[in-house]
Amino acid sequence: MHRSILLACASSLMLTSCTSDPLSPRPAHALTRSLDDTLSAEPVPSRFRDDARSEESTHRISEIVTADTSPDDIVQLALYRSPELESAYQQWVAMSERVPQARALPDPRLNIGFFANEVETRVGAQQARIGISQQLPWSGKLRASEEAAAAEARAAWVRYTAIERSITRRVVTALYMLHELDATIEITRESLELLSSFEDSIRSRFRVGGGSHPALVRTQVELGMLEDRLVSLGSARSTLVAQLNALLDRSHDSTIPVLSELPVPILDTSLQTLIAQSERTNPTLVALSERISAQQSRTKIARYASKPQLTLGVETIFTDDASNPSIAESGDDPLLLTFSVNLPIWRDKYDAQVQESIAQRLALAHERQSTRNDLSTRIVQSHFDYTDAQRRVELYEHTLIPKATESIRTTLASFRTGSEGFTDLLDAQRTLLEFQLNALRARTAQGVALAQLHELIGITNASVEQSITRPIQPLENEQ
Repeated sequence: MHRSILLACASSLMLTSCTSDPLSPRPAHALTRSLDDTLSAEPVPSRFRDDARSEESTHRISEIVTADTSPDDIVQLALYRSPELESAYQQWVAMSERVPQARALPDPRLNIGFFANEVETRVGAQQARIGISQQLPWSGKLRASEEAAAAEARAAWVRYTAIERSITRRVVTALYMLHELDATIEITRESLELLSSFEDSIRSRFRVGGGSHPALVRTQVELGMLEDRLVSLGSARSTLVAQLNALLDRSHDSTIPVLSELPVPILDTSLQTLIAQSERTNPTLVALSERISAQQSRTKIARYASKPQLTLGVETIFTDDASNPSIAESGDDPLLLTFSVNLPIWRDKYDAQVQESIAQRLALAHERQSTRNDLSTRIVQSHFDYTDAQRRVELYEHTLIPKATESIRTTLASFRTGSEGFTDLLDAQRTLLEFQLNALRARTAQGVALAQLHELIGITNASVEQSITRPIQPLENEQ
């Protein structure tokens, strides 16, 4: 009977420690929660995972880049193919698997012993003993261990989203730089055609004796310089294409066609609102807050470690029949219930563990404050870059370029009638070219600055077509 009781206890302990299926999915909402409820709780599709190979994902994400491919589609393709992003995802998966480990009881302990010399007792000779024991940690310790592991998993998830936004910003930046280069090539070609028309006009006048040979030579020199610039710009395009292909995880010489016009970035939120929102949604700050929460739980764990830990057990001794079978209880196996506790008498060790966890938490809190200060500075700089570029775009596109275009028309008309010299015409052409290129650079700077703001603030799935218009929610869970 006692053996049946022991086997029942052992089975109960083993079932208690094996109730969870190791292959069952973990609850995503608990391990992707962050300080901001607007942050994404689902990973982006990835070609490295089976769930991304579904018909819906394949239909949505095309791996072919054409002239009509939208910037958002290119961003999604980069996220879909990124090994860097998949590495961060697998790190989150690894961290999330620590949660069930942290909340589980220690493994039960099975003890088996044999008597080298049988111990003869009144009811028979004792031959062997078998027992099972289970350490029972404080319930608060297991809860704190689970909370610490869950907070670290959430921090890993936020790092995943940070890499997602970093890739988005890099792709958007590469697209704007490539678009600027393609537009520069087109403007240079137009300037080359305009100078060629100047050359034809000068040649016509020169044939009838009204043209200037130095003006003709100077025009040919300018044409040669523009042709050389076109060759240099064409060579520079291969470098930008290689950078974009690297972000798309493709061969460096994969074709990237000239893309359609990129949308004009929009920013209609004040600087103070952007800074306030970043304190709640910036991935680095959110991850540090989660790590601080994990350290707070580890402080609880360290305090529980200084308390005695109880171990319960049950044990039986296999006893042979007595030499006199008529003796009552002959051959009965005795059953023992065991209780044991550890004695945490070396207090310095446990006090040091508590102080270590507190120091780690304070270090993270100061790091978070330092990061917040640096973040504010970077947002101010990016906001200035955006607004200054926006001002320059409006100045060149709405004021200077129209005036320069009108100037070159009137100067060309005067040149054809002989009232203006070739030098004035050439200066007007150079001025128009310079204004057009400056407008391109300003528009690129505007788009790049907005992409940086998206990354710093922590907007989910930021793209060149987004504007920062989300309202600010009350701050919660601030450390």
